[in-house]
Amino acid sequence: MERAQKTPISFGLLFLLFLIILIFGYIRWQDVVIPHPDGTYSIDDATADKIADRVDRIENKAEFYALVARSDGYYACPLCPPEAMTNGRFFLKFEETYKVGVSINPKERYSQAELIRWNLDYFVLAVGSHSEMLVLETIFIGNYPLHPENMKRPLLRRLAVPPGSGTKLR
Repeated sequence: MERAQKTPISFGLLFLLFLIILIFGYIRWQDVVIPHPDGTYSIDDATADKIADRVDRIENKAEFYALVARSDGYYACPLCPPEAMTNGRFFLKFEETYKVGVSINPKERYSQAELIRWNLDYFVLAVGSHSEMLVLETIFIGNYPLHPENMKRPLLRRLAVPPGSGTKLR
């Protein structure tokens, strides 16, 4: 059976798509600024509220979280070495760490439906400033090779980073 050839997307089509996004996705200066009679300007209340909310979440409400296996099973592992996987997936035991991360929008990060589909649970490990949580994440990922759950695995199945991690330390 012959494979269908993919038709490359032309530059013109990509440019047109970019223009459509630009036209409908723009925001005007006038949309966020309030002119005052004395000739000065200020940011409108809605934008000021968004700024304050985001700053508050960055300074005080960032979460360092872990996604853990809801049950024993095979899970996607983007950075796993081939010898550690079975049919392209990695075996995790109940409550082993799949991924850790940081979010300032925890309610929007993962839906319950996604977690159920992926057979994972979401646990908050710490709450604080964004920079504090990034430090915790870096320390966890950096030390993961010696994490007790990783050290219990046979040598060829030990990982450098948690299996759901899409990144490695640089």
